[in-house]
Amino acid sequence: MEEIGFVPLEIDTLETKQAMLAAIIASTDDTIISKTTKGMITSWNPAAERLFGYLEKEAIGQHISLIIPEDRLAEETFIISQILKGEKVDHFETVRRKKDGKLVPISLTISPIKDQSGRIIGASKIARDISAQKTAAEKQGVLAAIVDTSDDTIVSKTLDGIITSWNKAAVRMFGYTEAEAIGQHISLIIPPDRLDEETFIISEIRKGNKLAHFQTVRRTKSGEQIPISLSVSPVIDEGPMLCKEIKAIERLAHIPVIIFSTAMDIEQIAATCKANGYVHKPFDLDTLITEVRKFLPLDKIYAKT
Repeated sequence: MEEIGFVPLEIDTLETKQAMLAAIIASTDDTIISKTTKGMITSWNPAAERLFGYLEKEAIGQHISLIIPEDRLAEETFIISQILKGEKVDHFETVRRKKDGKLVPISLTISPIKDQSGRIIGASKIARDISAQKTAAEKQGVLAAIVDTSDDTIVSKTLDGIITSWNKAAVRMFGYTEAEAIGQHISLIIPPDRLDEETFIISEIRKGNKLAHFQTVRRTKSGEQIPISLSVSPVIDEGPMLCKEIKAIERLAHIPVIIFSTAMDIEQIAATCKANGYVHKPFDLDTLITEVRKFLPLDKIYAKT
């Protein structure tokens, strides 16, 4: 009597497990398809219906080429050859065709299905739509190309000041190659008497603020100090933390400049500027003095018109 009661318990447990697996497959957002080694579709979950547009009854019994573009059929031959060897195919990026004819980029993970004797009888596929990732990667590629070919010097760095990107215009402006600059601290190009500016810039970036047209001086590899205009923006990752900043740098090289020491008398600076035709804009003497005072203790750059 005990054996009679024991056998149904095993069957019930197996049935329960199968029901649980079926429920998981039916409710998952991942597309899960199974097929024979001949390529005939044997299961097709709701996520597969959503991704490819075919109902379960339309897909089961059809060959898997139903969703494979003609120019991708050789991939199926390769996949089946791997499955027959008992090998798993991981993260295989490809393209498949929907019922409406549109192509969708997907990532496939394919595993062999074995019977109780260990014989390979088919394959299960998990497919994930990677359209969003592909679109993001394409946009990133376009942006990278724009940055790389831009005439503007574009530099990015972490909040610790470590340079993470350095475009061709930065190479031309500062003389350091990309290999020399990336991984170095941004103080590589900051004169010692300007290091306080970096503290100020970082404090603004941490607040999420953008700095536009911040006029200052930076140092090239040869030691030359050049006047530049900085536009600095925060770069935000997917979470709430600011991860780095990006700088667009414009060299103010189209005009001769004089950098006055802050040790000089303010009125003397202003008078010298006016007397020699070096003015920031056509200020009168009082306005010029006020303007100079604004930028102390930082040096002020005046351009000769």
